Amino acid sequence: MKSFFFTFFFIFSLIAKAETLSCQVHKNTALVFTQELTVDPKSQVKIGELEGYRFYLNHLGSQKFEIETFDPNGPARFYSAGFLTSVDQILELTNWTRDILLSITCQRK
Repeated sequence: MKSFFFTFFFIFSLIAKAETLSCQVHKNTALVFTQELTVDPKSQVKIGELEGYRFYLNHLGSQKFEIETFDPNGPARFYSAGFLTSVDQILELTNWTRDILLSITCQRK
């Protein structure tokens, strides 16, 4: 019976849950805005928009996250993915064109 409860709690602890992250958007190295987001596993939330660019945070499950940037002026999307297992880790995506330098960072709360 102890084995059953241990297994139950172990599996329950592995079930993915919504995570809260703080994301910042910088334009030409200046902070433009900070957004605190809660994202469910296997879902996407919008971080925000800036000059037509749209920024998204995807929770890929198992502590894996992805930042996505959509550039309406070009046929491209940019991605950065990684595991965020502690609050001191940061996921960052930087887009650099001749006109603008955008940096999006997200960190667990």
